[in-house]
This record gives sequence, structure tokens and C-alpha cells, in this order.
Amino acid sequence: MNKFFTEGSPVGTPPITADQLPLALHVYYFLLITMSRLRSGDVKQALDILPRLQKILEQWQPQSTLENQGYFHLPLNTTSFANHLTVQLPSAVSQNGEDPTSPMPFGSQVFCNPTLTLASHIQIQWLSKSQLFCLVYFLSGLCHKSDSVKPTGKLFLMEGLNIAQREIDSMNTDISLLRGENDEAEMAILEAIKWANALQEWDQFKIPTSLRWGMLCQQTGRSAEALAYFEACYLEANNLELRTLLQLHKVLIYIGPDHFDQTIVRDLLDAIRNDCENNLPAHFKAAFKVLDSIMSTEFLKAKTLLLEALKICGVICNSQLKALTLAFLSTIFYSTENEQTEKMLTASYLISEKGGQSVSMLVTGALLGDLYQRQNARAQFSKQLEVNKRTWETAYQTLNRTFISDNSTPEVE
Repeated sequence: MNKFFTEGSPVGTPPITADQLPLALHVYYFLLITMSRLRSGDVKQALDILPRLQKILEQWQPQSTLENQGYFHLPLNTTSFANHLTVQLPSAVSQNGEDPTSPMPFGSQVFCNPTLTLASHIQIQWLSKSQLFCLVYFLSGLCHKSDSVKPTGKLFLMEGLNIAQREIDSMNTDISLLRGENDEAEMAILEAIKWANALQEWDQFKIPTSLRWGMLCQQTGRSAEALAYFEACYLEANNLELRTLLQLHKVLIYIGPDHFDQTIVRDLLDAIRNDCENNLPAHFKAAFKVLDSIMSTEFLKAKTLLLEALKICGVICNSQLKALTLAFLSTIFYSTENEQTEKMLTASYLISEKGGQSVSMLVTGALLGDLYQRQNARAQFSKQLEVNKRTWETAYQTLNRTFISDNSTPEVE
């Protein structure tokens, strides 16, 4: 592998040295060596390597959110890399009269032309910094496990466990937000603020914590406060994915009745489309298609966007987004296909009910009520009205919820 970085440099270009490689790569190298020594039973050598690994990890200061999440760029010597790279031939290429749609035999390869223009680097994602710390502490604990003189092994394992617990707590907070469990989400966010300040790590967790608080405000009716958090986070966001997420949340607010602004919505959607529509993660693409369909004035385009979003929802298993997509898709069939509309709305309502999304239930229930009234289905209409009244009481409590502590909310400076 070293030859891809140091040999065959173009004329006038110095070879890439180890010092030019990302510090993250040094971390990964020593991590793999440590694991190899442990696996072979050579604990002493593993213990000799660990201090170097820990020192490098302490020195590694990610310069962006993406880097902190485990992404880094690896420089390549493109001439040398092209000489050694082999790729699978596309199945659409016909050779010797064979069926171009048939799969190629296993192992069929073609060498790249060395004159091909390749990227000067590749982007790699492995482990985030917190995950690396957790793994290093775990390995350190294993190395010291048999040392009965000092409790070093236990201390390392406990520290690794604390890091893992914080990661799990963050994921649990996201789940609580998705399920509308706002009390649990707020308590978890406040606890995260508390330990981040106690460990003097607030700068590292400021953006994700403030984003979650903004999302909590958004789904509890405090949309103006949510916008303030999203705007503040956007100014400090240092990667495209995070900025896109913030823009999508702002679209959801500006598309609503309290802050409706068609111009802002279109500008935000155009920015997302121009920046990274093709490179968005799947759940972002689905959300973008749903929101784009709402602003579309073309019936067929809106229908196509929603069907594409629904297909993505099935792949990524995002039930909340699926419920939203079904609700909007039902309006496409509202005036022509009553049975199809009812099926979509019922499915959307049940998903929202299981997920504890009272506001979504209220909107979908209202659409169902209108549908039954238009069909003169009096029994179903009356039943739906009663359900909607109970749902409104729950939704009202959600939208007028008093926060546990307004004095502990995060601030993005």
C-alpha cells in the first residue's frame, strides 16, 4: 500500500511522506498493531505500543464535524495508483458477441489506463473520535486486566464505558424526539449539557446538543425559538450534511401556518437542490422530495416525487417520514380515488399513533374526517370526529408544553 503514496510521483512532484498523511491514519495504524499483538498473546508489546497510540489520539484535533465523525482524506499518488488499480468491467459492455446484460465471470478485471485522471485523494470513514477513544480504553483495560497490583484495567474500562454510555444516550435522545417523548428528550438534553460543561467539552457538543434542543422546540410549538437555534447552528455548521439538515428543518417551519413564507421555502429548497441533491443521504433525499412536492405546481411531478420518497422510506425504515409521505400522497388522490385515499390516510394515522405523534395524528385525522363527510359516510364521520377531539387534547398539551427548565437551555455563541 505504501507505494500508492510514495512511489512513481509525477515529474516535479515530491513523494508523499508519512508526515503528510492524516494523523487519524497514524491512530488507525497503531490501533491495528495493538490489536494484532493482543490477538497473538504478546501483551507486553501491546502495552509498549499503547502509550504512543494514546499520545497520538490526544494530539488529534478534528478540524470539522465530518472529521470528528471519522471522515478523513487520504492523499494519493494518482500515477502509481492508476498503475495498480483494477476495476470490474461494466456489465453493459459487450465482448465477443456475449449478452451485454449477463453478469461477467468471477474475477474478470481490466487494468486502468495509467493516463486516466484520478482524484488526488480518497475520503474514508471508519470510527469517530469518541468511538476511537472508547476502543482504545477498552484495549488498555484488556492489556491491564491481569495486573492485580494496580486497578488500572478497571479505570480504563470504566472510562471507555462512560464514553459508550454518552453515545448511547445521544441515540436514545434522537429516538425520544422521533417518538414525541418530549419529557424524556428534554431531560436527556439537559443531562448532556450538564456533563459536557462538567467535562469542559461543551465546544465539542454545542452544535449537536443545540440542534436537538431546536428540534424539541419545533415539535412542541415553539417554532420561533427553534428557528433561532437552527440559524445559530447553521452559522457554525462546518459540513454540508449538517447545514442541509438545518435547512430542511427550517423549511418545515416556514411551510407551516405560523411562519408561512413561500419565498423563503423556495429559496431554501433551491439551495438544497443546487448544493447536494444527488449526494444527500437517503433519509435527506426522502425528506427533500416530500417538501419539494408540496411546493410543486405540477400534479404529475408532485405525485412522482412523493412516490419516490415513499420508496426510499421503505428502504431506510423511517416510519415518521413514511407517515408524512402517505398523508401528502393521499391529497393527490383525494378528489379521484376515495378508496386509495382512505387506505393511505389510515396507514399514515396508524403509524403516527404507534409512534406517539399526536400532531401528525391530528392532521391525518382531520383529512379522514373530511373524506368521510364528502362520501356521506355518517357513521364513520361521527366516529372520526370523536377520535379527533381526543387527539386534539393530546396535541394541545404537546404544543403548549411547559419546559422543565427554561434556564438550562443551550446557547450557541
